Amino acid sequence: MCFSTSHNEIDSDKAKRIFQWRFHRHSHYVNMTPLQENIVKTLAYFDVFSYPLSAEQVYSSLQTNSVTPKKIEEELRVLSHRAVINAVEPFYFLKHRESQIVAHRLNGEHRARKLLSRAKNMTWIIKQFPFVRCVCLSGELSKNVAGEKSDIDFFIITAPRRLWICRALLTLFKKIFLLNKRKYFCLNYLLAEDSLTVENQNLFTAIETATLKVMWNAALFEKFIAANRWVNRFLPNWKLQPPSQTTVAEQRSPLQKAAETLLNFLPLDIIDERLMKAMKQVWRKRYRNLSEEKLNELFQSTRSVSTAYGHDYQKIILHEYHRRLKMYGIAGTDG
Repeated sequence: MCFSTSHNEIDSDKAKRIFQWRFHRHSHYVNMTPLQENIVKTLAYFDVFSYPLSAEQVYSSLQTNSVTPKKIEEELRVLSHRAVINAVEPFYFLKHRESQIVAHRLNGEHRARKLLSRAKNMTWIIKQFPFVRCVCLSGELSKNVAGEKSDIDFFIITAPRRLWICRALLTLFKKIFLLNKRKYFCLNYLLAEDSLTVENQNLFTAIETATLKVMWNAALFEKFIAANRWVNRFLPNWKLQPPSQTTVAEQRSPLQKAAETLLNFLPLDIIDERLMKAMKQVWRKRYRNLSEEKLNELFQSTRSVSTAYGHDYQKIILHEYHRRLKMYGIAGTDG
């Protein structure tokens, strides 16, 4: 449930040197008001992904409230005038970035529009599967951008105590009909309908939760958001937006209903639990280099949640975020 971290900027020593050189040339960065610091914090987080923000996006992603969108626009102009940040209307970004970062974003949006069409078709297929209750996009595409090698990452809500059956059927479909390719069918996060609260709560997970794009069953997605009001502790100005036109028809599939009726003759509780335990063993064998604690963090495997992340993206992203704040002399958050 995250941006792609394949951008060279994250680990680029050259980018770090440029940032440090320009930072020391502008020592007046430290003379900022608390609100200005919060604006830079917001730009710094998304800078990890080479993603400039509009004034509206800065406002909705700001880590403080008691401020109006108009005030944010005013402060962005002040920061830009003082050369603390750069601006290419309508976008703002950190000073060490060149104007090409805007072209990078616009190209990503163009690729995303093409990929969203495929995502909509794949969503229609996923909603046919037994025990699927809500389909959302996560990752880059949920933020309306896509890299040249971006996957379509899905966040799926399942029926209670049927998560692992659902996951197994979807994985089987991917292996047989998609030749096990992740490009258009990446199952990173599944959550059961009776346990909608995300347990790991920090700035990273708040932004990933807030930027999910619902593709099917907006009503259940609203319940998910209601169960995760903690997001507003980190993003107090953020509000759920109406579903986009990319969503598929809301009604449940007759095929799904028929399949569930037939499957209900089986001991599904037992099957679901055994599938969960089997998957845990697969993760342990496949990632023997990980400690038990890290394995449980990246590959959550309970009756109500399944995550599968081969890399600790959260740690990488938050590290890069705090490195940028340190260069500005700004204190970080608990995220």
